[in-house]
Amino acid sequence: MTLGWILVASFAGGTLSAGLAAFALFVRASWVPMLVSYAIGALLGAAFLEVIPHAFEKGPPREAAISILAGIFGFFVLEKLGAVTGVSNLHIYAAMRGDTLEAFQRTRNAPGALYSVAGVGAGNLGWDPPSDTAGHR
Repeated sequence: MTLGWILVASFAGGTLSAGLAAFALFVRASWVPMLVSYAIGALLGAAFLEVIPHAFEKGPPREAAISILAGIFGFFVLEKLGAVTGVSNLHIYAAMRGDTLEAFQRTRNAPGALYSVAGVGAGNLGWDPPSDTAGHR
């Protein structure tokens, strides 16, 4: 009986997710930041309410706490460095992988997207080929 409930819940969740993803194709562009904020909040809620307590139960709490704080601090610093220098998030991710922006964007679902925590286009950066400016705003 438990397996039946698991299958029903999985099917319902999958159907709801697919339906919302289809709905997202038709929403206004002004709704996208709100929907992204909602998704981030849901992921953080899942992490803080479910995943992190298990980390404290399974291992030494001190190591779990240090790992969590180091991860939060590391990404905070990375975002602030990007904002200060005006480098887009995608340029940062591409550099971390050792790719050019264009090679990295070919692996994404939205290849023309370019956004920055600084709110400005990044332009051509040192690790991009000098003649390649496609996709920059």
